[in-house]
Amino acid sequence: MEGIRTIKETFRTETGRKFGPEFIDFGIESGNELYSKLETMIGD
Repeated sequence: MEGIRTIKETFRTETGRKFGPEFIDFGIESGNELYSKLETMIGD
C-alpha cells in the first residue's frame, strides 16, 4: 500500500493531476480498511 503513494504526484494530464491523487488516497484508505476487517474476521 505504501508503495503506491510514490505515484500520487506523477500524473501528467490535467485530469490525472486533478483527480489522480484523490483516487490514490481513496484506494489506500479503502485497502487499509478492508485489510483491517479481513484480519478481524480471520484472526491473527
